[in-house]
Amino acid sequence: MKIARVIQLVNAGAVATKMMSDTMENADRIGMPAVDIPSVLGSKANREVDPPKGTKKWTTGAMVHYALGSVVFPLAYDAVYKHVSLCPKSIKPLSWGLLLWAGGAFVFMPMIGKDRFKKQSILTTYLAGHIVYGATFGALSKEKK
Repeated sequence: MKIARVIQLVNAGAVATKMMSDTMENADRIGMPAVDIPSVLGSKANREVDPPKGTKKWTTGAMVHYALGSVVFPLAYDAVYKHVSLCPKSIKPLSWGLLLWAGGAFVFMPMIGKDRFKKQSILTTYLAGHIVYGATFGALSKEKK
């Protein structure tokens, strides 16, 4: 993989992660519960209490969130998923976002003791965020010809 492609993927992942975070944090404006992912991720290190924005635990959660969304997931998509997915090319990034949603909601969050994602309303917010992630990532990560 060329360095220009890696930079494009990381930039696309960073923008998509920011869009996802903004969607989830402002979901209450459209009647869904707001979800602060850095707080959720930082809470595991804070004995299950969601840390306030700006604290060290929240910052740790934000760093994990952006590392996964900006670096790990975009590179995994490009190296593996886009080659093995049976989805049409036009919707592969969106299906990647949905796969990340399912993995996060039903595997990762229960593993770290976050059963709150079993509530349908929070799952809907989480789903909306991942749809935005997949669509944004797809729009920005297209390979140049």
